Amino acid sequence: MIPTDSLKELNIVKKNKILLCPYNRNPESIKKAVEILKKTDYINKVILHSKDFYRLVADFELNYPIVVASGGLIRNEFDEYLFIFRKGHWDLPKGKIEKNEGKREGAIREVMEETGIKKVKIIEKIGITYHLFKGKGGRESIKKSHWYLMETVKQKLKPQVEEYIESAEWRSLAEMSSLKPMYKNISDILKLYQNS
Repeated sequence: MIPTDSLKELNIVKKNKILLCPYNRNPESIKKAVEILKKTDYINKVILHSKDFYRLVADFELNYPIVVASGGLIRNEFDEYLFIFRKGHWDLPKGKIEKNEGKREGAIREVMEETGIKKVKIIEKIGITYHLFKGKGGRESIKKSHWYLMETVKQKLKPQVEEYIESAEWRSLAEMSSLKPMYKNISDILKLYQNS
């Protein structure tokens, strides 16, 4: 349940599981909107809007720095896709882009490091997802992940245990929707891929 005083303070309108929040140049209101989103089951999106868009973005990034990452949905010659199981959820390999590294290069490097595969190539970009995470030191940040469809030949997988990856498996397209639990941003990118 959303506290009534929070609703009044943020001037929030609830519609179709979306909160519309006018931004009043108070950076604390950004944190309040995010906290409401994290603590409720019946709201799945918050839209902050302002006449001064650039100020809103700058204030948002003060509260939640953006970390850029890349990853991939990897397909083999048998039309199977590579999934990893990390921290109790099915996931796709991805990671933070290193300094002086492009998004595509970072995606290929992360996929190879986290799964042990070799000779992977990018076919096309699928899309971008955003999610909140706690970084080193416990500070919350936004991970902006660039996702690519990739291809390789079926090969033995070696999960990167240092990144808390318990297993890596090839799965068919039909099996993808039955993998549970799965992070929402991964489900979103799979739907985007399947609908393209």
